[in-house]
Amino acid sequence: MKKFFKILIVILLIPIIFVIILKSYYLIIPGREIGSKGDWVSFAGGYIGSIIGLWGIRWQVDNEKKNKKRIIKVV
Repeated sequence: MKKFFKILIVILLIPIIFVIILKSYYLIIPGREIGSKGDWVSFAGGYIGSIIGLWGIRWQVDNEKKNKKRIIKVV
């Protein structure tokens, strides 16, 4: 389970690092901003939604494994 949370933290840090790189590029080479705030909110929402979906699938699979083990012990 610790490995899962480490992977989750890395996945959540990827968009933050991506935004920092884009902001740095924008400060070094001024020009038009890449995307509007609404675009970035949509990106973040989609990214977080997919992470939550994957976590839900992982949780369900783990529960199914535990239930199978419990059933085998009872029988």
